[in-house]
Amino acid sequence: MTVDQRDDAVEAALAAARALGLYVILRIQERRERRLVVVDGGVERQRTSRVTGIGVHTLTPDGSVGFASADDVTPEAARIAVAQAGEMAEAARQLNAARCHAPFDLEGTGRVRMVGPSTEIAEPIVAELTRVLAEAQLTIGDAMPGEGRTARTALLVVDEAWRVARSDGTDVSFGTPRVSLRHDLTGRVGGTIARASANVSGVDVSSVVSAASVTRLTRRAARAAADARLAAGAPAIRSGSYRVVIRHALAKGLAHEAIGHLCESDIDGSVWMRQGKLRIGERLARETVSVVDGPLVGDYACQSISANGLPRQTVALVDRGILSAGLGDLFSAGQAGVPITGACRAASFRDRPTPRMTNIRIEVADASPLAGEPDDLAPEDVATALERLGLLDRNQPTVYLTGYRGGTAHPRRGDFVFGTDAAFELNDGCAPRAPASFSGLAGRALASIVAGIGPLCTDAIGTCNKDGSGVASSGGSHALLVLDADPDLIVTSAR
Repeated sequence: MTVDQRDDAVEAALAAARALGLYVILRIQERRERRLVVVDGGVERQRTSRVTGIGVHTLTPDGSVGFASADDVTPEAARIAVAQAGEMAEAARQLNAARCHAPFDLEGTGRVRMVGPSTEIAEPIVAELTRVLAEAQLTIGDAMPGEGRTARTALLVVDEAWRVARSDGTDVSFGTPRVSLRHDLTGRVGGTIARASANVSGVDVSSVVSAASVTRLTRRAARAAADARLAAGAPAIRSGSYRVVIRHALAKGLAHEAIGHLCESDIDGSVWMRQGKLRIGERLARETVSVVDGPLVGDYACQSISANGLPRQTVALVDRGILSAGLGDLFSAGQAGVPITGACRAASFRDRPTPRMTNIRIEVADASPLAGEPDDLAPEDVATALERLGLLDRNQPTVYLTGYRGGTAHPRRGDFVFGTDAAFELNDGCAPRAPASFSGLAGRALASIVAGIGPLCTDAIGTCNKDGSGVASSGGSHALLVLDADPDLIVTSAR
């Protein structure tokens, strides 16, 4: 990547800002993305895309803010973008728009280079990777039986680097590479289409396509397929309130969509705010439960520097049950009444950065050990784990939800709904049920967490599409998370 070679554009932007009496935050982005898809042993798609450009925030002395971008990284483009952003800031001043003074209090860090080795796929090894993906499909075997079976394996490689320069002297470059390998399996079982998926991820190609990684992917896909097969011909679950057991992928969805977004400093109207301020200090969960967000080295969504050039902090949003922090960015932390934590991210140089999560996880202080590997958990293993802890009562309806089909949450209402691949009624002999949905209120879900079982699993990945702009996300929880029954938490059929 060449962001470290863009000194001329950086100097031009800083000089233009000084000449106009403006404070500037300049962002340079370079991204190369390769997607390779193999279906039933043959290449379905090869696609490469490249993005390069600059985004500019300017502030007038009174704190009025403007933004502009350009898909060119020449000195002239930088000067024009600064001038355009300055015009926007002046228009904002004349309209008496909201002002921000926080950038003026920052201390410069000087030049810092943190761009790592490239993850880009060189053309000569595409054929070799195609062979690896085709062989990976063979390891799945007949995991998804029935008619019309299809195995789709996708490799995504993103080589991305940023450079952020500010008027205070900060000039930092950093990489956000990411790689994922995913199996999607489909088949028709008894007239019903069954679907299952699994993935592994990291920050470089070699680790994701290694023998150990492919073996792990195979085990995950086989387990997901086995659950989906059972659900395909099963009856629908009766809608109602259950004790719920979820895997770490669904827990990541709960943590990200239904909890994390409520704590972002720019979410005016979040149900966890009062008069625009986060209700810091309120108890939301048992004292054993915490929700933590922050970068993890080697993780798919790791970003150690914010889009404004500040170090990304790891924060306990919920600390031992208490709402203790927010995801505060440079422009909105003050209005939400929380410290700046470097939580700002941007998908593209064209985007104005906003507070977002990196790796968010639900942690239970007194989590119990798990017998066996998380990737191999069958419904019967889950029932045994709960019974050992005294959490499986034959008179208490208990449902185990597997797979994660995504979902939505509404920060201003505090509600959510997530889709799953299968459900199993554990107190009824692990009887399989058709794909189900899990919905309710975020606050009630957090308050209902009673146990964590197994190690922390934080590699559930996805894309956060806040404001229509997608950034990589990840997270999870313990291998299993147990939530007590609550009338505001409902499991229902997804058919």
